[in-house]
Amino acid sequence: MALPASAAFYVGDTTAAPSFNLALFDLSGLSAVGTEVAYDGYGYSVTASSDYSFHSFVRGAFAGVGEWDQFLFLYQDSLDSTAALNNGVIAIDDFNGTVGLSGFDVALSTSVAYYLVTTGSDLPDSG
Repeated sequence: MALPASAAFYVGDTTAAPSFNLALFDLSGLSAVGTEVAYDGYGYSVTASSDYSFHSFVRGAFAGVGEWDQFLFLYQDSLDSTAALNNGVIAIDDFNGTVGLSGFDVALSTSVAYYLVTTGSDLPDSG
């Protein structure tokens, strides 16, 4: 039996937030231009093991004029801003080529701590 669809929302701002050297979108290494980029992290767990969809957007993204270029990461078990390659599950910069719009689908399990991280693609990106 399928579970009913539900949604969770959070609003954050990375302006003047803590920073880290972000990983590349394929988690193969660290970014050369995304050093000390401000980020906002949201920790959570799920109540049912299933596939989940994540969508994140910045103001203006749906009009094709996103105010800044965000990057979205998912970590599991722990989030260590000094080791951005540790525990990475998935990352995406621009969803469908749209600056300011990110998203992905991923299978999540119960009894696991997850951390959704919103950050910019390079140093000036925050909001």
